[in-house]
Amino acid sequence: DTDKISIDSEITGKVDINIITSENVDSLVKGIIDTGVAASNRYKDLCTFEITANSSNPIDTTVFPDNCTIYIKCDDTILSTTGWTLKKWPGQSIVFNVSGDNVNISKFEIETTDEGGKSIKVDSITDAMDGNKEGTQKNKSVDELFLNHITFNAYEATKVDISAAAGLFLAPYADVTVSGSGCGWISTQNTVSTNDAEWHFYRHNRHYHAYQKKGIGIQKTFTYENGAELPEEDLNTVFNFEMY
Repeated sequence: DTDKISIDSEITGKVDINIITSENVDSLVKGIIDTGVAASNRYKDLCTFEITANSSNPIDTTVFPDNCTIYIKCDDTILSTTGWTLKKWPGQSIVFNVSGDNVNISKFEIETTDEGGKSIKVDSITDAMDGNKEGTQKNKSVDELFLNHITFNAYEATKVDISAAAGLFLAPYADVTVSGSGCGWISTQNTVSTNDAEWHFYRHNRHYHAYQKKGIGIQKTFTYENGAELPEEDLNTVFNFEMY
């Protein structure tokens, strides 16, 4: 709910303005936090298989079918190693239930297959697009492969450090530090801080069309108010079109 007031504008006349109070914001944020806590508690006891400090890298889930959810019980021994690899089918969703009070999750890569069945590897770092078509494609791959399918559930941690990793991070009781640009969604009741780093887009499906080439056809016709066309000599005029 919001409060509404009306003001008179010299340009547009009467304008209605919605005022969102701090109580409204607190209520919305609490709902989001409570949902994250509930999800973390629901996931933490689910286990498809377990990995330990002696487990091999890459973590391989291709022994399980595609388009299923896999719950992996682990600590952060492998996850904290920069460049660790997850080998999976593209439709698999992976939930890492990470034990420990102090959890570190580092940059990693996913090894999977594309739509044509070709083997691909994509790391978790998002690129600054800046007009770069390749950067746009890379970010699309991170969005589709990481943000839609990877969850880290640090269900008992009081401190979590995320370094250039991507996914959904559930850390209901932790102070979270982002060191190295990461992306996705962080859910915690406590604090999130950055160490000279960026945090990119939250988890959602996006449209990646900003750098696609498009063709457009424009035809101009000029007439008098009575419908008669302008004579040819009056049409030789240069016009500038501004596209928004």
